Amino acid sequence: MTSTLDLGKIKNKGGRPPSSIWEDITRGNHVGSGKYHATCKYCNFSWSRDDVTKLEEHLANHCSEAPALTVRKYLTKVLEREDKINKKRKIVGNNQLTMTDYHDSTKIPDARITRINRALAKFFVACGISFRVVKHPFFINFVKELNSSYELPTREFLSDQLLERELAIVNSTVASVIENGTNLTLAFDGWTSPTHRSIWNFVIMTPSREEYLFKLQDLSDYSHTGNYVAEVIGEVIDKIGPNKISAVVSDNTSNVRNARK
Repeated sequence: MTSTLDLGKIKNKGGRPPSSIWEDITRGNHVGSGKYHATCKYCNFSWSRDDVTKLEEHLANHCSEAPALTVRKYLTKVLEREDKINKKRKIVGNNQLTMTDYHDSTKIPDARITRINRALAKFFVACGISFRVVKHPFFINFVKELNSSYELPTREFLSDQLLERELAIVNSTVASVIENGTNLTLAFDGWTSPTHRSIWNFVIMTPSREEYLFKLQDLSDYSHTGNYVAEVIGEVIDKIGPNKISAVVSDNTSNVRNARK
């Protein structure tokens, strides 16, 4: 018979409730300090030590096999988390100049700081600039001359949290376009990268001529026969939803012509 003391222990285990992330991630062996080996249930990507933030970002931005509802759930989580961080965190790097080194000290509104941070992340990514530049004294001085009240993010904050947030915003926008769109056009093309990889892109175009990159895929390890190209296109169409697509546009190479058949 269970004693009253035992019942009390059972009812009051206490501790933090398990994260809902384990509904979509398989928790493996314990590796110490409350950490576990983890594996994505959809694409089998694995981590030697789990980090809930990284797991959520994977499901929101990087897992190509996760269901749409799962992706949207974690996109929301990532965006909400970054909003909280932006409000609480004072972004000042150890090697950066402070406002006291300059004459003007007007406080920048939080909403504008968010816009500046987003523009900065886009600038570094789109121009292929190393995130290390954000710590360079000349770059810091340049930004301070523009507005001394703006505190540059650290390299880690820029390359991790700001980048993941921007990626989540883009992915959320594309998901919304697909969910609410009709008469979409799917365009695709392939090219060879400077490292001799065969990269194919799949772009969604709306009736209002807006274009959204849906997928980039490395097909270097496969023979680009008509049947294989048709299979890849079919998978993309199934992912978007056949009822959403009204046209498919491509070049006229021989393997693509064969794929149309």
